[in-house]
Order: sequence, then C-alpha cells, then structure tokens
Amino acid sequence: MDKYPNDGNVLLYTAFAAAREEKPDVALRYIKRLGKRYQLVAAADFCQAIALAQMGRWPVAQSCLLKTCRSRYSPILPGIPFRWGDSWAKRIRRWRPQP
Repeated sequence: MDKYPNDGNVLLYTAFAAAREEKPDVALRYIKRLGKRYQLVAAADFCQAIALAQMGRWPVAQSCLLKTCRSRYSPILPGIPFRWGDSWAKRIRRWRPQP
C-alpha cells in the first residue's frame, strides 16, 4: 500500500483484505478512496456490500449487492476465497427485515 497508494487494483485488494479480516470501516475507507479516482467496478460494489453487512446495515448491503450482481454469481477477484465471498452474497441476498 505504501509503494502504490493510488493504484486501483491495490486499493481494491486492500479493501477485500480488510473485509476478510472483519474490518468493514477500513474496507469502506479504501472503497471510498478508490471511487474518488476510478469508476467503481462490480467487485468494488460487492466488497462494499459485504462491509455494510458486517456493520449490520443489511438493507443498504442488499440494495448494493442487487445493484451490481443480478445473477447468482458474485464478482470476486482472483486470490480472494470464492467460498467466503459466496457465503456473504448468500447471506445478504437472504436477509429479510424482522417484523
């Protein structure tokens, strides 16, 4: 991160790493920095949805996820564990408000 602080791929992978370590506030900070310099890709929106869900902001996470990935497949990056991303996508899709 120190060597390439504004590289889009580095920012995106760092955001996923923060989400993987259950640090959603850090992940959202990197996604915000990424969005200031680049147009966000589906994988960034997916990472944002995971971070929002980790913070308990399920309705926003669900709308963010549905905005980017309408199919059942999640836009995960190479090197990011597929099962981890897929399990988050399933949890976010299945979330329903409690009555």
